[in-house]
Order: sequence, then C-alpha cells, then structure tokens
Amino acid sequence: MNGISNILSSLITLLKGLDSSGQGEQKFRVGQDLKAQVLSKEGPVYHLQIGDKSFTAQAATPLEIGRWVKLTVLGMENNQLLLKKTAEDGEAEQELQSDGRKLMEKFGVTRDKDCMRVESTVKQLPVAENTAIRYLLDPHLLAAVITQQMFLSDNQQRIEVYQYHNGPESEKVLEIRLDFDLENLGHLEVSLRMAGESIYTRIWAPGQETEELLREKIRQGGLPLTHVEIIPFYNGPLLTGKNADTVDMKV
Repeated sequence: MNGISNILSSLITLLKGLDSSGQGEQKFRVGQDLKAQVLSKEGPVYHLQIGDKSFTAQAATPLEIGRWVKLTVLGMENNQLLLKKTAEDGEAEQELQSDGRKLMEKFGVTRDKDCMRVESTVKQLPVAENTAIRYLLDPHLLAAVITQQMFLSDNQQRIEVYQYHNGPESEKVLEIRLDFDLENLGHLEVSLRMAGESIYTRIWAPGQETEELLREKIRQGGLPLTHVEIIPFYNGPLLTGKNADTVDMKV
C-alpha cells in the first residue's frame, strides 16, 4: 500500500500543476449525448445532474423539473452550455430502469421481489443508480467512500477499493479507483492496480485535449509511474457509464 500511496501523492501534485497552468477544456464536447436529471431552474438556466456530478446549462427546448432527459450538446451560448432534448419525457427513465435490472442480473439477482428490494435500498445511497447497485452487489468491492473533493470542495469524490484474482490460480489483485474534478482540466478518473510487486496505473479524461496533455507528460517523463496507460477519451469512463455492459470485465 505504501507504493500506491506514493504514486497517488505524485499524481495529485502533477495534476495540481497541470490544472493551475490554465490549460483546460470544456467538460462536454459538441455533439455529445447525455442522459441527465433536471434538478431545478433559475431564469433560463437549468441545474442538471449526471451520476454524482451536477452542472448548469441552457436548453433549446423546455425541460421538466425532476425528470430524466436525453440531451445533445449544441455548444456554448452566452458563456453557458447549450443543450437540446433528443427524446420524449419518460424515455430516459425507462432506459435507466432497464439498465439497472440488467446490472442486477449480472450479479445473479433475477427475481422481481429481490430486484424491487435492491431498488428500494438504492434510493437511499447518495450515488447514481448503477453505482449504488454495484456497491450493494459486487462481491469484490471491499470499500467505497464518498467524500469531499480535494480540488473542488463543492463536488463529491468517489474512492472504491476492489480485491479479486485474474484467474483460478493467479495472485491476488488489489485495485483502487477514484475520480477528480479540476477547475481547468475538468473530470479525471484513475485506477491503480497492484499485482505482486507491480503497480499499474490507468488515467481517463472525457476530452481529447486533456488526454493529449497527459500523454505529452508521459513522453517527457513528467509522470513518475512505471506502468501507466492513458485511456482514450472515447473508451471511458472508468468508474461510471453503462456498467451493465462492462461488469463482467470489472469483476
């Protein structure tokens, strides 16, 4: 664990330096599709939430408060993110419920009564539905902590610790996954995997600009990591997304 602690400390120092340099990007790219919950509205500005992250935006068409909606990013207007609704109200909620049931099936929960019990408990957890399902059912999850972000104190940070084996007779693997929200670089996700004496690091950012910036730091030797991989932005995220499709790889 000392090795992981040292890598995290070096990585946090590096991210602080990159973020303060002012080289950043939009958190969303034009044409990106989103599935978000509408929390409230102040004037023309909506407050929305995706998973554990909240943000503000304007909409080309009216959005109903409290509903999940499918949206597409149109760009920026008056220094505000501009979104367009791409599906009828209620369609996003139906898709989310379907994704949740599929994820439960991956963990062996199939009876309707058991699924309803999980859904009831999920509502009490302060994370997105699919994340909460994993926290309840994933047998390899040792611990999950929701805490204050070290960079942006208004945001939450997730730290997840897993333990598993790569094969029936392989050595034990310990994996720590966590996310960061930075003022300029935006959202980043990190996975530290320790197998034997080796530590493997994966880093993902939701935009190509930050991805290229991190790759350049690796080429320059700016990341003090022996085994490090920058995940292409279109292959992420590491912690969120359609877990129903990727849970077999995660566990």
